Amino acid sequence: MIEFTLQNVSAGLLSIGAVAEYWRTRRGPLVLLAVAVTHARAFCVCLRWLIRRAPGDWRAAYPQAVQFVKEQG
Repeated sequence: MIEFTLQNVSAGLLSIGAVAEYWRTRRGPLVLLAVAVTHARAFCVCLRWLIRRAPGDWRAAYPQAVQFVKEQG
């Protein structure tokens, strides 16, 4: 009997996605792994940039949000 745990479902979906991407691009598994690592690193860099900007963005946006709420209520 197959148990539908989070790990099993995640592994199945990742496997299906990997096979589908292989058949779509005809790239080997190492090339697909390199592409996945590149995108994972880009995501982390982007997240780091956004986290650095968050305090400044929050300070600029909060007064506008307060004004918006005052106008709505």
